[in-house]
Order: sequence, then structure tokens, then C-alpha cells
Amino acid sequence: MVDWWFDKSQGKSIYLLTPAILGWEARVAPIHPQGRCTFLDEQNLCRLHDCGLKPTEGQLALCQNRSPAGLHEQIGQSWDNATGRNLVYQWESAPPRGRHLALISGRQ
Repeated sequence: MVDWWFDKSQGKSIYLLTPAILGWEARVAPIHPQGRCTFLDEQNLCRLHDCGLKPTEGQLALCQNRSPAGLHEQIGQSWDNATGRNLVYQWESAPPRGRHLALISGRQ
């Protein structure tokens, strides 16, 4: 799922890839993201945890929407470089997903 963080100091949105909310796979994150992570199993445990593949935001966030203040900003800033922008572009391009899918289908 493509998410974003608006950097007020630069006046721009920074796009990043983040684990999808169930039902939002291949789309742009909702303005107020809420819901179950697509990687949670039936016991509410992360399927990626024991594989060493848990995404950074998932590693640092706390359960029950109690993430540390500024975490999303820090994650967003870490994507504000050529490598991050290229990863988002590649993910969205083939097949069309995220913002590219929204442009083609007219849905967000």
C-alpha cells in the first residue's frame, strides 16, 4: 500500500510503501488509516515476525494504535531519497497499483 507523509518544511508529500490494511492492498492509504494489517494471522500475530521481514514501522510501533509520537514522520523522512522514490515508482508501475491505479480507474 502506498502511504504518504506531508513534510511541512518542504511543502511536499513524501510517498512510501507500507504494509496494507486488509482490503486496501494495491491502493493508496486512506487519510485516516485504521484496520487490520494484512500480515496479521488468525491469532493476531504478525506472519513476518519470525522471518526477520517485519517492516520498520511495524517493528517500532506499539500495538493498539499507541505508536510513538513522530514515528510516521521519521519513516517518511527515511523514504525521501532517490532509492525510496524509485521503489515506490517501481511498485506502482507494474502492474498498476497505488496512485497509478487510482489514475486509471478513478478510485482512491
